[in-house]
Amino acid sequence: MRLPPLLFSVALVPGLLALPAVDWHRSQAHPVTPGVSNDRISGVDAVALSGNSAAPGSGSATLQGESPARHGYLAVLTGKRSAARFTMAGVSWAADPAMPASKVVVHARVREAGRWTGWEQLASPDNGPDPGTVEARAARAGTEPLLTAGADGVQVRVDTPTGAAPRDLRVGLVNPGTSGADDSLSSQGPAASAVAATGAPVVITRGQWGADETLRGAATYNATVKAVVIHHTAGTNDYTPETAAAQVRAIYAYDTKVLGWSDIAYNFLVDKWGRVYEGRAGSITSAVRGAHAGGFNVDTMGVSAIGNYETVTPPAAMVEAMAQVTGWKLGQYGGQPQATVTLISQGGGTAKFAAGTAVAVGVVAAHRDTGNTACPGQYLFPLMADIRAKAASYAIGVAPIGPTVPAPSVPPTVGATPLPGAPPATTAPPATTAPPATTAPPAQILPRQPVSSRSFTAARDLDGRPGADILAVNRRDQRMYLFAGNGAGGLRPREVVGGTWARRDAVTGVGDLDGDRHPDVIARDPRTGRLWLYRGTGAGGLRPARIIGTGWATMTALAGVGDFTGDARNDVLAVQRGGRLWLYPGTGTGRLGPRRLLAGAGWSGRDMLTGVGDLTGDGHVDVVARTVRDGRLRLYPGNGRGRLGAGKVLGTGWRALRDIAAAGDVTGDGRNDLLAVRKSTGTLEVFPGTGRGALAAPHRISSGWGAFDLVD
Repeated sequence: MRLPPLLFSVALVPGLLALPAVDWHRSQAHPVTPGVSNDRISGVDAVALSGNSAAPGSGSATLQGESPARHGYLAVLTGKRSAARFTMAGVSWAADPAMPASKVVVHARVREAGRWTGWEQLASPDNGPDPGTVEARAARAGTEPLLTAGADGVQVRVDTPTGAAPRDLRVGLVNPGTSGADDSLSSQGPAASAVAATGAPVVITRGQWGADETLRGAATYNATVKAVVIHHTAGTNDYTPETAAAQVRAIYAYDTKVLGWSDIAYNFLVDKWGRVYEGRAGSITSAVRGAHAGGFNVDTMGVSAIGNYETVTPPAAMVEAMAQVTGWKLGQYGGQPQATVTLISQGGGTAKFAAGTAVAVGVVAAHRDTGNTACPGQYLFPLMADIRAKAASYAIGVAPIGPTVPAPSVPPTVGATPLPGAPPATTAPPATTAPPATTAPPAQILPRQPVSSRSFTAARDLDGRPGADILAVNRRDQRMYLFAGNGAGGLRPREVVGGTWARRDAVTGVGDLDGDRHPDVIARDPRTGRLWLYRGTGAGGLRPARIIGTGWATMTALAGVGDFTGDARNDVLAVQRGGRLWLYPGTGTGRLGPRRLLAGAGWSGRDMLTGVGDLTGDGHVDVVARTVRDGRLRLYPGNGRGRLGAGKVLGTGWRALRDIAAAGDVTGDGRNDLLAVRKSTGTLEVFPGTGRGALAAPHRISSGWGAFDLVD
């Protein structure tokens, strides 16, 4: 819960937060870098103390002098400070057990449209990371933010029990920025209108609401989700469909850049129209630990209503959507929304219970059940029974994904210097150069040596719906399954594709090989060396196979690489025993050309050959491969004419992963990404592409992939 005093109505100050209507086709979603300042404040301004700082009509005049009975002793009083336009203000200081937030009384006022508002007291946060965690150690103490329609000046007063100022006291100002794409979010419609058999809501992803991923730090994962805690942000209720995304961006920037948390506190947020926003990164597909309920973040998720429901009743669409996203997440982990569960308090902050206390709460709990707070507000709290009942109906039929095992914070090294969060990785000096392609005699055609765990290549969009899709073969029943993307960074429940694949290996997605605009798949029969084509139907299925080549038994790796030669037809690369890399041009008719080209030599020490599309941002398709000896992943940029450039190291530690695959744009940011399964945990992870020939830090998608081989 947040308690920013309400100073304004957006409707009364047009143009400050409202965004212009921009056509969706001309304004695609993109990261929005917020304006954030954190300026140190100290001392007592003599003019302000004299009482001359009050502007006419500004409400309460001053808070001057000492008032031990009410505020403690004056520690800091700033003068009127001009600033670049901002919409959120707050105060933070270095965390110090001797100066808890509850003992620091902060008042602030701002200048809006040339006039100073009255003084408002800023409450202490009732959420935050659990004590003793990595996130808590990096966090600052502070206040809830003060929300404004748009201001260009601020003044702050701080009182403490002794009159000593908190250490490293700062005033933080946030401008969430604007994006023409915010208007298009209204086209998503309320989540309740998108109910499918899976119970999954339509979720506005971080990419869609404009999250700047460089702001956040490394994620921490819970083992499961035992409970969902319901909150409200306690901000303004006067936001519009076009300004709701800016509200989310402002909270995200304040949590990360002012309070120093790893990410936005909540796992999901819901607006007045029932639109669900992905909060903390990875929450759609994983049990990501939030900072929404200090002391009770372990094995819980937080869903927050955007607005202040201490003053108004939440709309029905909002309540419905909160119930839906709650039931959906609990259903994935076997939770029963109308049951109770025992949680262990981590203590600290505003937690009601001391660390180590076992507390029985509802599986769907209100924040006030675990913390000393009024959250989620006097008008939302009475609706908890309704939310539980609705969540129970949404949980029915949700495919469980089971408990997850927390992964290392930065699994393999990405680039030369891995950073927590998602900044782009750096690249190492060039490695071996693949020799230029030359003409060679015709061959019978292509694949990969049988291996104990068959590697496969991702199939991109197989079902015609938004979202990158994944194919995988289950080792137990030898069936292939389609895990269709849901368009929001997550996966729909799996569907069986075709019969048994026990006699196939080197299964690879090759894009549209036959010219019908539907992605296809090829596979090898390791006994006969025949290559088979499985044409995609465009609706998530594959047509009966037909032979398109023989003589593939000598190949140790193959990859569908898209249009590698620049002739608008998809091609295939293969590594032959002895280390020669062959290019097999596609004909656009479902077959490979009669002649192959030598694309390189010295590839015997490389495996997991994968076509990744355009990873460098130059418009040409690229290739990655792992060096078996040292576990390094290398990028080989294509030149659009059938040649590969010098290999560049993308990261180290890749022996800890298997089934490296490409699935196009998994994260929804318009850049191609990589997928891989971690051997130790069986978790599926995405390595986001930066669009500049590097990979960002990985994010967990889901667990339970130990029995599956990805189709590359």
